[in-house]
Amino acid sequence: MSNTNVVIQTGRMGGDVKYAVMPTSKTSVAEVSIAVKKHRYNSSSGEFNETTSWIPVKFFGDLADRARDKLSKGTLITVVGELSEETWKDKTTHQTRSKLVVIAHSVEKMAGGNNTASITSQQKGVTAQAVPAKQQNQQSQPASVAVPGNY
Repeated sequence: MSNTNVVIQTGRMGGDVKYAVMPTSKTSVAEVSIAVKKHRYNSSSGEFNETTSWIPVKFFGDLADRARDKLSKGTLITVVGELSEETWKDKTTHQTRSKLVVIAHSVEKMAGGNNTASITSQQKGVTAQAVPAKQQNQQSQPASVAVPGNY
């Protein structure tokens, strides 16, 4: 069995894009958090319960620049990328801490307008595309998501 690290998440952005340029490498970095909702049926109460998970997403290089220019708080997006673990030392407890983040390879803007725009990393050899809204299904899912290879 091969080791595959591909994540596809759809959710609403909880804030505007946080953007910076790394001082030594001059690489652009953008960060967002997306809210992903889950509905579960509670058999004892007979009701559906909704929970929200906040997924941190990072964009690098050209993709970070385009995310900064095209995405904003409340936008429904689908992100294709890979999971990565970030670790650091807590300054007060000196314990090692960690969290999982999604490193985006492409993002598709799902909300509003007549078109859905794909923003993909040119470094992965994938070009941007626009998909007419008529081609989408009722749940605002992408008609196609460009998934670059060689993760």
